[in-house]
Amino acid sequence: GIEAGPDPRLFADLFAHLGGSAAVVTTESLLFALTQRLGTDLDDARLVLEAAQRVGVVVPFGPDCHRLRADSPA
Repeated sequence: GIEAGPDPRLFADLFAHLGGSAAVVTTESLLFALTQRLGTDLDDARLVLEAAQRVGVVVPFGPDCHRLRADSPA
């Protein structure tokens, strides 16, 4: 299982590693980074990404990319 307690800096830290807070990254890159960071599988990473989208931490950008919400903490 994955860590149940939310990390408010999870996506900010992931995007910093993937090119910075203004970076636009592919969904596949973001999912891979999540699996590595959380030590989980792809299915769980997809659930985490979907939850982050629902609460507005990350937003879709084009058909297969994401970016941090513009006012997310860096």
